[in-house]
Amino acid sequence: EAERGVDHVFDVAGGFALGDFASQGLDSGVDFFSSNSKSDLEAQGFFFPPAVLTLPSILSATGLSLALSFIITFFPARRAARMNPVEALRYE
Repeated sequence: EAERGVDHVFDVAGGFALGDFASQGLDSGVDFFSSNSKSDLEAQGFFFPPAVLTLPSILSATGLSLALSFIITFFPARRAARMNPVEALRYE
């Protein structure tokens, strides 16, 4: 039990360190893009394609995300529904 607690402490500390590095990287990226104008960034090789939102593109993105979420959740739910609850909880 004590070994599990020590592992948990290291997992939490590692999560904080990873989050700290990620936030510092994100902060640097935001600083870079906010300190340069669009024309300065284009001169450095960044390309900004025009963003055009149309109703068909919004509907297709919505439909695709709904279809994927249905597929991802349907099969595990179907398998869980076929299980005997007593058998499923036996090893918990």
